[in-house]
Amino acid sequence: MRNYYIRRSLYFLQILFAIIVLAAACRTLRPVVTDAEISGKELFENIINSNPGFDTYSAGRVSVQVKEGEDAVNFRANVRIKRDSAILASISAFAGIEIARVVLTRDSVKVLDRLNNSYFKGNYKQAARLYPYILPFELFEFVFTGSPAPFIDKNWRVFSPDITYRFQDGKIIISSGDIQLENNIYLTGNQMFRLTVGKDFLASRVEISGEGDMYGRIDFRSYGNYDNGFLPVDIGFYFISHNVPLTADITIGRIETGNNVSFPFNVPSRFREIK
Repeated sequence: MRNYYIRRSLYFLQILFAIIVLAAACRTLRPVVTDAEISGKELFENIINSNPGFDTYSAGRVSVQVKEGEDAVNFRANVRIKRDSAILASISAFAGIEIARVVLTRDSVKVLDRLNNSYFKGNYKQAARLYPYILPFELFEFVFTGSPAPFIDKNWRVFSPDITYRFQDGKIIISSGDIQLENNIYLTGNQMFRLTVGKDFLASRVEISGEGDMYGRIDFRSYGNYDNGFLPVDIGFYFISHNVPLTADITIGRIETGNNVSFPFNVPSRFREIK
């Protein structure tokens, strides 16, 4: 039984930041477009405007159910984020006792594994050897907000301003600047993904293909609204890495924004370093 929880705990560490997002109580979403077509310029502006405005937030009562085959394990997590800077998650099981902690920055990954009395500190390339589901910081933050605005703002070729985009079944698949709307969006390194947005200009699905054999999708099932914008509140996750399938369902509880947040990572002296 101990090994059972250890294995799934480490799986969860590898994907937590790719699937946890935060939100408050749901309210009515803002009006959506009614036209069947929209120009690239309008699409750009509306996606930028959909980007939630916050500097920091923290969330408790994050519930995650991770599934592997017929087996399912439930976890709890507390999450803190400082935008464009750092992300922390404290993961608990066994009656609320912390079993792991993860801290990410733009160029570093830290993992504290309390079950195995071990820890890891390194860059993303080094972490990928131990945690195959690890994704770039920019992509994590994109998933947290549910908005592709940071990528568009940095001049990645997400779409062409000269193309008229057509809503099909209320959705648009954004291209990489090609007339063919089914093309993938190329990001940093060998990461690429395809994004589907609805008439509210919020992401409804992200299909990701990364380095090696890691691929899958994230479904944004519903959004909530708080003072500074909209964030996903119900997320589905399905990925395969090194032929290992992993699915998860995420629901979000309490959220606070604008508070001071810290990212402690204190390693007990008895813990061994994983390299």
